[in-house]
Amino acid sequence: MAVNYLLQFGTGDPRTFTGLSPSFLIFKDKDGNNVTPPGITEIPSGTGLYYFAWGTTTNIAFLADAVTTSPGSAGRYIAGMLDMSDRISEFGTSLQSGQNNLGSTIVSIGNTGIAIGTSTYALEQAIASTLTAIGSSFGAVASAIGTTASLIGDNATDPSTLFGYLKRLAELEQGQEQFVKSTGALTMFDRTGATTLATRTISNTASLVIKS
Repeated sequence: MAVNYLLQFGTGDPRTFTGLSPSFLIFKDKDGNNVTPPGITEIPSGTGLYYFAWGTTTNIAFLADAVTTSPGSAGRYIAGMLDMSDRISEFGTSLQSGQNNLGSTIVSIGNTGIAIGTSTYALEQAIASTLTAIGSSFGAVASAIGTTASLIGDNATDPSTLFGYLKRLAELEQGQEQFVKSTGALTMFDRTGATTLATRTISNTASLVIKS
């Protein structure tokens, strides 16, 4: 952003020297290099006050010439220095803008972090719910399978698990049996003889032996 600089040629009432067409004879940086100078304009016309705009990033030494002897030999020339510190207000504005942008960025990052945290929490909840459901399903399956300690039931009760049925089959195959010849009653026990697993009746016909 450029800064406006005021020039007044001659002494006394500047309106005496209106309508001049001044220019720069010297416009150099601190290293002595020539820099293309800006134009000089009277503002407004009839005031005898002249200005130029310059946004310096380094110190500039200048010599302005009224290009006329009307202000007198002493008032014809104006020497001066443009200091980069003249733009301090611009630096402050830029710094403030940078701080505002930084603040907005930090707030944006904070909001993003909150959103990520919320999403992560939702994902964790979803995973936890899924694992709970899977655990419940496994629990139901495990309960249906049973263990080696599952009960085999008796002649009035069936086993409640797969293990119970397998154990019952083994007990029926290897267990004790009692047959009463006079009545045909067949009683099947477990291997210890303590649990009645089933009762049947054996009967004979002319061609068959039937267990019912």
